[in-house]
Amino acid sequence: MTAEIARPEDQGCRFAEILQFSCEFEKKTLHKELRCSPIPRIFRICRDRPAVEITTLVDLNTKTGEVEIPASARQFILSREYTPKGRLWRDVVLDH
Repeated sequence: MTAEIARPEDQGCRFAEILQFSCEFEKKTLHKELRCSPIPRIFRICRDRPAVEITTLVDLNTKTGEVEIPASARQFILSREYTPKGRLWRDVVLDH
C-alpha cells in the first residue's frame, strides 16, 4: 500500500521563488562594466512556521523556470513538520 503525499497547499503551505542577483565589476579597457548573474531561490512557506529554502533539494530548469521535486526529496519537502534548526528573524539578536 502506498501513502499519498499531500500537496503543500493542503497543509497551509506554498512555494515561492525569488530571483537574487550576484554582481561584479569587470574591468574593460577604459571603464568598468557591471555584470550580474541571476540566482534563483525556492522556498517552502507554511503558516505559523519559518520559511525554509529548498533550492538545493529541487530540480530547477533555469531555461523554463519549471521546478520539479525529486521523488527522493518529496516527502521531506512536502512535510509541514520539517523545519530545520533556526530562529525567526524577530528572534535574531546581534551581539555587539
